[in-house]
Amino acid sequence: MKSLLKTKSTRILKCLYAFYYNWLQWTASVLKANVYFGRYAGRVPGGSIVFFPCRQTMLGCGIAGIVAFKNQPAQRGGFRLELLNDMVRQ
Repeated sequence: MKSLLKTKSTRILKCLYAFYYNWLQWTASVLKANVYFGRYAGRVPGGSIVFFPCRQTMLGCGIAGIVAFKNQPAQRGGFRLELLNDMVRQ
């Protein structure tokens, strides 16, 4: 019985730790973001938050008209053309 309680409490603590860790990571990423007001989303750097964004082709209502997010550009993998050429030659 004691071992069952010990495993359950360990599992609960691990879940709480994971939740707290993920929450801290998310909070840190939000605090690192550049914040702009009344700018075009295409003209701000990646990872930015724009409040009251300017858009020429869309009239946003509700939360879409108040906040816009610009994601960081996706990092590309290290593709090496030499390796592909070697594979083709074999």
